[in-house]
Amino acid sequence: MKRLIAVLSPFRLRLLAFFLIWFLNTVAIEMGRPAGADYALSDSIYFALQFFALNYEIPAGWDANTGVGLGRFIAALFAVLAIISLVSSRFVTWVRKVKHIASDDRIVLLGYGQVNRALLMHLEKIWEGPITVVDRNFYDADRIRARETGVLLLEADITEPKAIANLNLEKACRVYVASGYDTLNLEVGTLATEAIEAALSAQSGHIAPRPDRRFGCGARGEVVTVHIASANLMSNLSRAQDIAFALGSGMRFFSIKTATALQLVQKARFVERAADLGQDTPHIVILGSGEVTEALLVQLFVTTMSTNGLPRITVIDPEANKAKARMRAHFPRLFENELRAEVVDLISFIDADVGALSFDHDPVLSPLSEGVPPTAWVFACRDDEVNIAGALRLEGAMQMLAQRPVPIYARAWQGEMSAKGADGGLAQTQLFGQRNDPAVCAMITDTNSDWLALLLHQSYQSEKTPASDQDAYLQDWLALPEHVRRTNRWAAQHLPQKLHDLGFDWRGKTEGLLPLVPKDNPIAVALAQDQAAGLEALDERDPLPDCLLRIAKTEHRRWVIDRALNGWKYSGATDVRSNRRRLHNKMVAFGKLTEAEKRLDLAALSVVFGMNASDFPYEPAVAHPRKTQDVALDQLEDVHRDVTHLRLIVPARLTLISQEIRTAAETFIKELSANPALSKVEIIVAGDGEQLMGRYDHAQVLLKDETLPLIGWLNRAFKGRDPAMAFDLTYLPGADDLHAA
Repeated sequence: MKRLIAVLSPFRLRLLAFFLIWFLNTVAIEMGRPAGADYALSDSIYFALQFFALNYEIPAGWDANTGVGLGRFIAALFAVLAIISLVSSRFVTWVRKVKHIASDDRIVLLGYGQVNRALLMHLEKIWEGPITVVDRNFYDADRIRARETGVLLLEADITEPKAIANLNLEKACRVYVASGYDTLNLEVGTLATEAIEAALSAQSGHIAPRPDRRFGCGARGEVVTVHIASANLMSNLSRAQDIAFALGSGMRFFSIKTATALQLVQKARFVERAADLGQDTPHIVILGSGEVTEALLVQLFVTTMSTNGLPRITVIDPEANKAKARMRAHFPRLFENELRAEVVDLISFIDADVGALSFDHDPVLSPLSEGVPPTAWVFACRDDEVNIAGALRLEGAMQMLAQRPVPIYARAWQGEMSAKGADGGLAQTQLFGQRNDPAVCAMITDTNSDWLALLLHQSYQSEKTPASDQDAYLQDWLALPEHVRRTNRWAAQHLPQKLHDLGFDWRGKTEGLLPLVPKDNPIAVALAQDQAAGLEALDERDPLPDCLLRIAKTEHRRWVIDRALNGWKYSGATDVRSNRRRLHNKMVAFGKLTEAEKRLDLAALSVVFGMNASDFPYEPAVAHPRKTQDVALDQLEDVHRDVTHLRLIVPARLTLISQEIRTAAETFIKELSANPALSKVEIIVAGDGEQLMGRYDHAQVLLKDETLPLIGWLNRAFKGRDPAMAFDLTYLPGADDLHAA
């Protein structure tokens, strides 16, 4: 197929047409040559070639037949069209190049590997300004697509400083560097920031960086965004950037693997799904121990800690011992003192080949049955085929009830996410981490992604006074050390979990969106009154509600883990703190804090409770107190208007859904969006033994011309729902006696 496409490329088609016209003209001239003429075949070939140069002369006495006349016209037309095409294409390209480079709202992609290809597909949908892609060479298919979409392709060596300087990157609003190699990305990113700095300094007359911005930052802040495929390297760069690593100046780093891990945690809602299964804390089984797994572990540590504690994690890999050693090397502070018992001991490692596991009877998996059963399985091996094959084997074991039916997530980097995949729906196995995943691309290209972290930092700035050792931590956002910005991001990412622990539900949880909390909510009122009173005379006040104290304790534990992940440790003394040596005197148990210090752990929550709708960069959903209701398919008319979590129960005795029930259910589903409080619909398949999975295979829905399996009909019926509404499938063995509340 590739060879056929190459043969049929535009250039080769033109070349083929040229030779065909030349050949036919030669035949026509030969047919008109008189017998006995003193000319060879080569002369006819030459005369035919002259037709393309608009020279139509042939020897006297030769017959200028119809073929010769037609050949002259076709050759002339071909020549004129070729000249016009050559001149116009170069002229159009030159005009487009000038227009793109002069524009101040353009996006530039340096390198055209898989990452930038995925970003380009996403940017074409959301960006109205010009887009320029620069690389050493492009395929013909890339050129055709670029002409159709209006993208400018420039061939240049992105490792050459002169080539980078000619791009006028100081006028670009964003620059993404993703060539396929981390070291090359760092080199190109450095050249880009240096080119921006040189141009801006020349324009302003400053040789040195101005004090009102960082090196390489334009008026819009950090323009250059560099992809680092290795999540570990990106973490190390962030640490070194805080000290003296020049490459980090003026650049933002992003990692597809880190963004993928965050997107999965937001989508899967592990803590919420554990509660659906009757578990206090989730148990996540991760198969594979690559960098995606490590990025996922970090996200689980900093974003999924609930008031019940951290999740239990099991890692299965043929090199489990090496994986544990890498974890110790990358996060040594987690293995010290109390943190070891609180964090590390919750992670188990099983040495097993994922590709050779038999999920229905393998004794290697017996430790999983001890304690909390798995809440979800995540296949994160480097090989997509191993992930998908393993997920399918596991789903088969679940259908035989050899494993408890729970969600399965399989990473498929080489896969392309279709519209169907993006929509989601009820499925035991769901793919994640596709290279063109719109949610991941949106995270990377969203220039306002740090809005909430920025608000938290500004709140911190307003409450602190500068000190000699803390001045760097009170700077404006762009001047902050990278690990401090990352700490604010992690705090912002944990806020949805805090609101969930406080009993709030809202639409948009699956996308990690924060809701607007009504000011008259009793919890918000209590916190606002306490914060307004300051930190004086705490012993004389009414105590905070227990729910807020639990949140404060959870936040402190999360903050201690956050500090440890960033290389901090307890200083050993209550009055010793050093930001440079990363020693902190508050990395102690929550009970050892003063009452004032305990209230500081509610600062981020008070920022959220004090926000108005205008403070959000999007239209926020309203948070509602959680109210759960169980209903059967024939009881949908009894759903309360203020319910936020609807549990739609399909009992084992149900084998055929009548047309009457189906019609009523479809009418109810169409009206779901009219109920602003409803944020989650959970389909519960209940039963004992074989009855449980039998509902998945055999329960039928009567349609007009056919019958559909129950799950297939539910997917079809809920397809037009609000995508911000969570839509889950839960199997509950031994729960056939569930009834409407």
